[in-house]
Amino acid sequence: MFTDDWVISQLFVQMVMGILMAYTLLKTTKIIRYWQPQYNTTLQIRLEQESYLVNNVLWVVLCGQFLLFVYFLQTVNYHIPPLLRGAMCATGALGANEYGFLVLYTKILVILFAIIFLSVDYWDNKTPYFVLTPSKYYWVFPVVLLFFYDLYLSYLYFSKLNPDIITTCCSVNFLTKQPDNYLPNFLSNPNAEIINISFWLFYILGFLLFLFPLLGLGGLVLLFFGLNIWILNAIFLLKNFFVKYIYGVPSHNCLFDIFFGEYYFVGYVIFGGYFLMWALAMWKLVFYVFEKRILNQKNTIIDKNVHKNLFSKIYKIEIIVNIVNIIIPTIYFLMWKGEL
Repeated sequence: MFTDDWVISQLFVQMVMGILMAYTLLKTTKIIRYWQPQYNTTLQIRLEQESYLVNNVLWVVLCGQFLLFVYFLQTVNYHIPPLLRGAMCATGALGANEYGFLVLYTKILVILFAIIFLSVDYWDNKTPYFVLTPSKYYWVFPVVLLFFYDLYLSYLYFSKLNPDIITTCCSVNFLTKQPDNYLPNFLSNPNAEIINISFWLFYILGFLLFLFPLLGLGGLVLLFFGLNIWILNAIFLLKNFFVKYIYGVPSHNCLFDIFFGEYYFVGYVIFGGYFLMWALAMWKLVFYVFEKRILNQKNTIIDKNVHKNLFSKIYKIEIIVNIVNIIIPTIYFLMWKGEL
């Protein structure tokens, strides 16, 4: 696979980004060790300049990592399956060896940890004396370690892809796993009780997510943990219930086909909404964790009235995104007429 343009370009970009990540790791280690904002020394001024450079490099690299994740998904979902026997989508491509799904999950972890760092960095830049520096750079270490682990796994995954090996894909599940009937009734599923609980949790907890932010810091903590539970449950329900109605094939429960153009790329909308909800919740949680350190600074860019107005706007965005996350799969379910 190392002669394939898609694979070469992806690994090349990852290696270039890896060089930048190694550079930022060295600089952040230096900043953490020698940062002394109370002293106006030559070293401190240099560290502040390097901190500005490191921040910009990390923003570029971490935003690039998100685009690279989309490119990886395109690679395993569109490009690789035709090259492997038996593969129809990313399920077969990722299952072609033991590293496929591990790479996917590692890339997701990199993005989530990157969101944490970028959230802390955003609020740090809103204070005149960078009160969250250098503590925010501790988040760089897990991001960098996960990034290089992702690079290592990506190399192993692509190197072990063998076009001569027959892979199993969604077609196997489609042929061997028949439902009791084709009615749009989740109770006909063998795991009907679990699906039923998941179904109601999807809507009840989804509604409560609108109310949690109104309860202050405690509500925000509930929002964050509740949102994590809701997203995991939503993915489970999407795979085992809603995708059947998106495809119009009640026996088919592959998560990756929803990223195909024939389904209007609805997968990108749904999972993009999940990532956005998680990022907004983390962004607000970081503020409340460091609220005293941010607002107690003189000449801070964010005062109490400004941040309340800002949070009010973000809350409206969260409501819209959450409604979209809930309503899209619901519409597919309600509009399905039993036609294949």
